[in-house]
Amino acid sequence: MEKETRTDSAPDNKELYAALVKFQGSCPNVEKTKTANAGKYGYSYADLGIIRDTIRKPLEQAGLAVIQHLDGGRDEWTVLTTTLVHTSGQSISSRLDIATKQKTAQELGSLYTYMKRYALGAILGIATEDDDDGQAGNSKPASAPQTAPRASTKKEASEKQLAAIKRMGQQLGHDDEWYATVMMKIDTSADASAVIEKLKEKLAEQEATSE
Repeated sequence: MEKETRTDSAPDNKELYAALVKFQGSCPNVEKTKTANAGKYGYSYADLGIIRDTIRKPLEQAGLAVIQHLDGGRDEWTVLTTTLVHTSGQSISSRLDIATKQKTAQELGSLYTYMKRYALGAILGIATEDDDDGQAGNSKPASAPQTAPRASTKKEASEKQLAAIKRMGQQLGHDDEWYATVMMKIDTSADASAVIEKLKEKLAEQEATSE
């Protein structure tokens, strides 16, 4: 099941769009200090705190601000609304429907952080992650991260595999946002197995270095 993305915009947002152009022209590249490996490919990304620190001053100078809030939690769905507002009173908003079925509070926290990062980059038109090894063609489109496994005839990743990925990630010092980011790239058991093998290699390298 895929989440739905919706965008609302007033008919006349000329001042806001002019300010957005100014922001995009002055905003420095967001530093991507974290990495995630998902089987055949890896990529670097910026955590939410770095994104906010990078955009705060350019937004202020352009007369813009971003508001994000969560609503719902009923019927196993939560809505993330991201609103870009201008000092003129003009605004645009996007809404993401996020599937929350069978997720722990910790998993939901990681998922919400990932989606806030995605939505923030999308509404401002800035890049928050980069493909590291030139294999972007094998990845999911950046414009449509998944909140739940899509229907497939292939075997889905098992709870045991996902638990192993989280455990090994923690052993390597990765945080919950890393885990949520990697989970977005896994649809099948084969995907999960590839990630596990990659993490095993990293753990072996870490152990060899510490000896």
